[in-house]
Amino acid sequence: MKRVNAFGAYAALMFSDRQIGTLWCAVALPFLLLLVFLTPPIQSPDEQNHFLRVVQVGEGHFVGARLNPYDSGGEVPTAAFRFAHAFDDIPFHMERKVSLARLREINRIAWTPERMKAGFPNTVLYPPAFYLAAAVGVDVGRILDLSVEESFYLARIANVLICAAIGTLALVLAPGALRLALAFILSMPMTLGLCASCSQDGMLIVSSALCVALMGRWRLRSGFSPLASTGVGLMLGCIVASKLPYAPLLILPAILGSTAKWRSVVLAIVPGVLIAALWLHVGVRAAGVPFLHGTGVDAGQQVHFIVSHPRATCHVVIRTYELFARNFIQQFFGVLGWVDAFLPNWSYRVMECLFAGVLAYCLFHRAREDRLRGVMQAGAILAVVAVSVWAVSLALYVAWTVVGYDHIDGIQGRYFIPLALFASLALPAGPPPVSAPGWRMAASLGLTGVTLGVAIGASVTALSARYW
Repeated sequence: MKRVNAFGAYAALMFSDRQIGTLWCAVALPFLLLLVFLTPPIQSPDEQNHFLRVVQVGEGHFVGARLNPYDSGGEVPTAAFRFAHAFDDIPFHMERKVSLARLREINRIAWTPERMKAGFPNTVLYPPAFYLAAAVGVDVGRILDLSVEESFYLARIANVLICAAIGTLALVLAPGALRLALAFILSMPMTLGLCASCSQDGMLIVSSALCVALMGRWRLRSGFSPLASTGVGLMLGCIVASKLPYAPLLILPAILGSTAKWRSVVLAIVPGVLIAALWLHVGVRAAGVPFLHGTGVDAGQQVHFIVSHPRATCHVVIRTYELFARNFIQQFFGVLGWVDAFLPNWSYRVMECLFAGVLAYCLFHRAREDRLRGVMQAGAILAVVAVSVWAVSLALYVAWTVVGYDHIDGIQGRYFIPLALFASLALPAGPPPVSAPGWRMAASLGLTGVTLGVAIGASVTALSARYW
């Protein structure tokens, strides 16, 4: 018995919840750097268009332009465009691999003064905030007179470094069981793969994690200082501006705050609303164009269909999730590369079991809070997230789906990763008691370590088999 008690005391001392952040950074950062090179260039979702947007932002052009009624983007170096489309033959052709000889050949593409107008209508709509780190990487490459490919890798590395820093900060600041929930989501193969790309998605996810961590602390204190509240509002604004269907998240501060500290709530909501509205007016309005013109997709007619047939629209949304729920779950945990590098089957089952373990740990976590108020807040948070999921579905039905179609095209599981982070705010908020047994703290660290181990093994296996 004494040995058991001694082990518990030792574990309580050594396996502090705050060490989850240290563990995650120590394991995830080297693996993210490996992913930078293990994933061939332009082999993350829409990475060719993300790279062109990175180059555009790096040149100081934060707002794109409409090139014609059906395309938008901007003027970029011709070399950047050539590189961005040098691997167009690889995605969704499982038999095609990438060789070192081909990488050396592509590495000959150098930055030149020639410029051209290029279309990247989906990524030009994103605000510049989550591209800044990658843009610095590209600019450093250009200053050092590196090739376009080398500059691209610098952009990925810059993204990795800032994502690792923000993710670690989120895990250090998150209170109680919320820390473990964030650690699990940040350790998923899909999250790690996006953080190691030129996409804005990695920055979007880790910024959402940091915002959730701060809001979790806010929930315990029922408010923040004016400066901290404004910071939360600015982050929420950037998140919503990047994914406008996430707009319902802007009311979360009102749910988590208290009427006694209404100024904190206002300071957290108003900046977010202003940033999202400003980008919608300036960025989206300047470069927004219809997608998939000539294929039966028509946003105006689809909106008319939704308004005229609300019941049928509900059936379409439900049918979509009935048909593709398994695909969305796999994409949520991780389908790497250009969404064509599936993880081993065993890893999805293990990730599902780990998810259940994390959820059970968090739900049985003893929280020091008013239970009735906590349940009401949790219900409101989940309702906001559910509305956001519905908004994502309808947005893709309008923008990417043939008018009146019986299911929605364009939904990918990765779109729900930030929403899952915000949904974790519904978990018990309080910190663990000081006298918590060592096994509880060791379990949280162990779950994080196992998740990272599974993610590393499954990702290396999937990417190696798919591309090399």
